Amino acid sequence: MILKKLLFIFFLFLPSYSFSQDFKWTEILNNNDVSILVDTSRVKKIDGNIRVWVLQNYQTPRQNGYFTYQSMIEYQELNCREDKILQLKQTQFSNQSGVGSSIELPMDGKWNFITPSTRWDVTLKYICSLKIKY
Repeated sequence: MILKKLLFIFFLFLPSYSFSQDFKWTEILNNNDVSILVDTSRVKKIDGNIRVWVLQNYQTPRQNGYFTYQSMIEYQELNCREDKILQLKQTQFSNQSGVGSSIELPMDGKWNFITPSTRWDVTLKYICSLKIKY
């Protein structure tokens, strides 16, 4: 009986859990279209590259095939010397701040050079300018 009550309480609060609530977001860009936030508390240096979690909140909903989303959380590996990015994980959420229904997109595992003045360029410049001890 106690187990049933505990399971009920667990499933009652599960829908209100936000994937992004475990992060400590710092806003690095906010314009009329998108706000970009990074979790500087989880930045990691691996083999000379930097891994970081990035949240993007969109002012107007976006469409990905059948799925409408208003935010996206990405796990990225950045190469500051060559201005390259490797997308490790990308999840789109129906509401802002990584809340609501979500879909995880498949990653191709390829490094891409960053185009200047894009959201990836903003993230790269910010993260690479930090003086974080790894």
